[in-house]
Amino acid sequence: LASLVIAADGYAYGVGGRANRCELLRFDFRHDRYELLGHIVDEGGEPCWQVHHIVMADDGTLYACENDNPRRSGYLWEIRI
Repeated sequence: LASLVIAADGYAYGVGGRANRCELLRFDFRHDRYELLGHIVDEGGEPCWQVHHIVMADDGTLYACENDNPRRSGYLWEIRI
């Protein structure tokens, strides 16, 4: 888990995994549990390689910064939950 953001909704969101196997997680500190929300894949089926930073915008959209992808120099993922 290389990236984590504590959001205004009371949850923490993170991205774990690498090498095309990145998953979005949601942590609920109030109830001491987490939930896997799924793999990060674009509409064309291209998976996320590895994320080093994640933020949440005021509208609830997550933005994840991809790095170390051997097929492209980087990518900014827009993730809507």
